[in-house]
Amino acid sequence: MCTVSYIPLESGFVLTSNRDENPFRDTLEPFEYQLNDKIVTFPKDKIAGGTWIAHDQKGRTACLLNGGFIKHKRKTAYKRSRGFVVLDVYNYDTNLEFIMCVNLNGFEPFTFVLVEPGIRMQLISFVWDGKRKYARLLNSDQPYLWSSSTLYNQDVHDDRVKAFMKWIEVNSQITPHSILDYHKDNYNIKIGELIGNEGVETVSITQITRIHEITKTVYH
Repeated sequence: MCTVSYIPLESGFVLTSNRDENPFRDTLEPFEYQLNDKIVTFPKDKIAGGTWIAHDQKGRTACLLNGGFIKHKRKTAYKRSRGFVVLDVYNYDTNLEFIMCVNLNGFEPFTFVLVEPGIRMQLISFVWDGKRKYARLLNSDQPYLWSSSTLYNQDVHDDRVKAFMKWIEVNSQITPHSILDYHKDNYNIKIGELIGNEGVETVSITQITRIHEITKTVYH
């Protein structure tokens, strides 16, 4: 939920997420859950019960990063965990309906990456800054990288984007496995490496791959 990449494929997409969290925060591995009329696959946070990444049987994917555009000052209490908002996506039939209708008052700021397969892939960056919603339709034929604003400032993020785009440029054969390796080699954070967040480390990497209308989850 702290570093997320999206890379289009000829017949789908790959979305990969590094979760940087307290290593003592337990998580259940991805499992299929019935949410209303949908089967949704996601890893579950054992403490809060929500998640940071999920997809349904049609490949509709939601991924959470903590923080909005800039690092915010945390309040002592919030309405409920942002991880439940990821699951709220599947209370609606489309991502656009979710964005327009969901009530986010009382939630801590976050950024969502939303992917919806169809005749043309729909990719949306959706930010809640604690007061307003901001949705941006992105070019689903282009790669993107996001970094959590609560852990990485803009300069660090810009450097990461440049390195990520350079890696794509010099590698003609990009595969889900090579993307996973890139995340392991470049975005794995160890305890004490993040100033001001010394108790945080990369606890898992989750990858959702949609190829030829088949969606798979890999969890490390």
